Amino acid sequence: DVVGEQYLMQIWILRSHYFAQNSTTEHYFGKYGYYEFPEEADVDIRRTNLFGGAVKINDIMTTFDYYILALGYAPVACAQTIHRNNWVRMGNCGRSEWMIHGLWGNVGETRINLQRKICMSDKDSRSQRSRVTDYVAQVPADLPEISFPISAKFNDFNHWFDYEWCVHGYFLKYGPEKYMFQNPTEYFNLMLNFYRQVNISQKIEVAGFFPSDARLYNSDVFQQLIASFEHQPAFILSKFFGTVWNVREIQFCFNKSNVWIDCEQNMLRESVLGFNTDAVRYILQPSSYKLFPYIILQLDYDYDRNCFLIRDLRGSNYNYGLQRNAASVRYQHRALFMEQLYTDRRIMELLMKYPFWNTGNDRLQFLENRIQSALEIMTKMKSIVTFYDYIKIGLKIFKNLKVQRWISGDMRAQYYLTREMFEQRMLQIHSNPKRAIYMCIGFSFRAMRVCVDHETLEWVSCSDLEYPEMSTVERINNCPEQFRLIKYA
Repeated sequence: DVVGEQYLMQIWILRSHYFAQNSTTEHYFGKYGYYEFPEEADVDIRRTNLFGGAVKINDIMTTFDYYILALGYAPVACAQTIHRNNWVRMGNCGRSEWMIHGLWGNVGETRINLQRKICMSDKDSRSQRSRVTDYVAQVPADLPEISFPISAKFNDFNHWFDYEWCVHGYFLKYGPEKYMFQNPTEYFNLMLNFYRQVNISQKIEVAGFFPSDARLYNSDVFQQLIASFEHQPAFILSKFFGTVWNVREIQFCFNKSNVWIDCEQNMLRESVLGFNTDAVRYILQPSSYKLFPYIILQLDYDYDRNCFLIRDLRGSNYNYGLQRNAASVRYQHRALFMEQLYTDRRIMELLMKYPFWNTGNDRLQFLENRIQSALEIMTKMKSIVTFYDYIKIGLKIFKNLKVQRWISGDMRAQYYLTREMFEQRMLQIHSNPKRAIYMCIGFSFRAMRVCVDHETLEWVSCSDLEYPEMSTVERINNCPEQFRLIKYA
């Protein structure tokens, strides 16, 4: 119909306008990264939504029974925002801090979503007095240091604090007619008062639950932290990889008399009071958000040729799910990589000249499985434009590390090998060898994981996250103290 055609034409024109300005999502991915805006990026993705339907703000004022103060961990909050396909400002994602996500009443999800839509739409008819227009005057001076925006849709503190106030504070009422807060300042003063009561920084320090990009805490360390608060908090965990999880949020409950109380499960929506320690064995709290800290060159030991071969060049297990998501938006590249694998003669010529990629018995068909890895790491590796680039970079790293010299003739003659033997051998080859992961089936040595900086291609130490035991699906294990160069039957 004519109306439909006009609508599609408007979409095409708008899309062409964004494309001409290099401001489509695809352009931003290529320029900045996977939903990552640097702090200095001059972009504005704010949109005023059109609210479909008649509504009066007074009609959705809401009574409540208790408050929830939500403290989010900034790097994990950034990962969650990106997981929802929303852009972040990387400046705040680099802060290893517990920030105030918000203070809200126990209002139903449907009502909260309605309030959120109104606050972000043309139906926001609050008076000027009921808005945050000058956060320096309306918000306590300490608050911007502990409550700051993660999402890139907030361009400044006025926008951020007005959103927090509108969605979580403005609509709360005390009885049939009375507003709970007369102005934004009352709301933010209460927020800061609650934050000071729970004293999370002191509890974190006593528990020794500090940010680290490499350290995996046993989950009981986090349980001890939770038990140290005067009243039972709730929390939200996010799966990181395998049996490793992040703590995304800790929530505290207060009654309407502003008294700290125990949280109970029937008071909560997404958060919980406990978890299954069999599923959640480790906790990792990164010092900053990053898609991955390094890439992995995975090596197989080929017993027929008595040498290492490249099995894979992929991202770390760090933020594994986000890497998969980042690859899924590269569907155009997937098709092009597949076509190039079978039509670009340079790939086969390179593999014939430097036969150090494990291609199995199927050769090119075996390499199809590596396209997924190439798509995942190309988000951060601008040098990968084609699948040929990916194969070539793998060989470059292999050569730079002098991998074929890692096992000497004397080592092959030994009945047992140890990590110390490998490390001594590497010291003869490299001035500063880094930590690698040795993997076996039983006592049979099968593979190694070597970690490499994705920008410099320099060798870096692997973290415990790369151990196969952290996975819930791998059938290979960390090598025992002694292992053998014999083929597993």
